[in-house]
Amino acid sequence: MIGNQLAIATNLIFSALLIFLIRYCIRLIGKNERSVTAVFYTFGLISLLLSYLYWLAYSLIRPDTRMPFAPNEVGENACILLIASTVQTVFNGKAMASVKETVFAIILQAACVGLWIGWSGEWIQDIIAGFVMFYFVYVTIKSLKVSDALSKTEWRMLGGSMLLLVLLQGLTFAVPKEILKPLDTVCYALIFAICAYYAYIVIKAMKEGYDNEQIMSLSCCGYLYGLNAMYMSAEPMYFAAELFMIIMMVILTLSVGRAVMKE
Repeated sequence: MIGNQLAIATNLIFSALLIFLIRYCIRLIGKNERSVTAVFYTFGLISLLLSYLYWLAYSLIRPDTRMPFAPNEVGENACILLIASTVQTVFNGKAMASVKETVFAIILQAACVGLWIGWSGEWIQDIIAGFVMFYFVYVTIKSLKVSDALSKTEWRMLGGSMLLLVLLQGLTFAVPKEILKPLDTVCYALIFAICAYYAYIVIKAMKEGYDNEQIMSLSCCGYLYGLNAMYMSAEPMYFAAELFMIIMMVILTLSVGRAVMKE
């Protein structure tokens, strides 16, 4: 019951924040020829807001009941695709994503999809979400490489930590019950250590005056990781990962605004 109340509270807070962000983005539409970027992003935020509102209605009507494949998941997938399209409009016509990093990232994302299926047993939903995430991964890696937002050390740190996290999460299906709880603790520690490292990279970029494309690509990558962190977490840690994801979305929103309004 307490978990459901916390979920409803966070849903209401994030919905209110999304309304504020949507209002900001609507004001960008029609400003200049780059307004298409704001259009894609605005519809992405609206899709996410509708997903939150549907989940809220379902939770109030049928509390403590697992939701089946429903419009809220369609809204989440639509949001991801539209945000990917937003970033693509900024980096359109520029160099292709690096094959090595893209293949590695998609393999990691495919492993995450396998973990989702193992946890939930929802094959269709997770496979559909996986294909959506594959496109988002491609766009994100392309933006990071084109903008040169990450150093070689940061690429290795993030790639290595994600690989370690996926391997540890996979072990949770095989270890004895007496080892499962300590292993879960290690996994959560690593999940939020990576969140902290992403936050450090993004804050450093903003403080040191990185250009807007770099900040956009970094916050997009942080948003992508935040989604995966949410899907890897159970309540109440899920809400902490969701908060990280929302923070990355706020930074991404501001970078979208700067991309539209730049001289």
